[in-house]
Amino acid sequence: MNELKMLHKQQLQGTCYVEVQPGRHDGEFWKEESVYFTDETFSLFTQTILSYVPSYSMWGKSEVTTETCLLIASELKELAEFLETNPSLQELKERLELQNEPDIERLLTTYQQCGFNKVLNLLHAFSSWLTAQCLTHSHLTILGI
Repeated sequence: MNELKMLHKQQLQGTCYVEVQPGRHDGEFWKEESVYFTDETFSLFTQTILSYVPSYSMWGKSEVTTETCLLIASELKELAEFLETNPSLQELKERLELQNEPDIERLLTTYQQCGFNKVLNLLHAFSSWLTAQCLTHSHLTILGI
């Protein structure tokens, strides 16, 4: 797995990233004010996003209202707070509702390679960024790979 980071345009190497843009998509890509994630890193948010945006796809465009973004940010923050309690693997599986082996394996691999602190930092950084963007925009757009 790649390093777990929320990236900015100047940090990108190549073009295989999920872009999260403030505002509605206007046809432009690779904006300076956007944040970027590798597909592997962004997949850690997929379950949370899908619970609020059922039509979300990592390969398409999803415009999300600020109200929904705030719900997503809140859930990511709650997840970070839960992880700070150092849950057991069983508690983690139950909290994240992981039912299938690929999800469980991906999660274990992520934690083994990156550790809880990097996951916590990522969750806090993205939830804070989402919350800040909601102060000045009516929508955010997720542009898949």
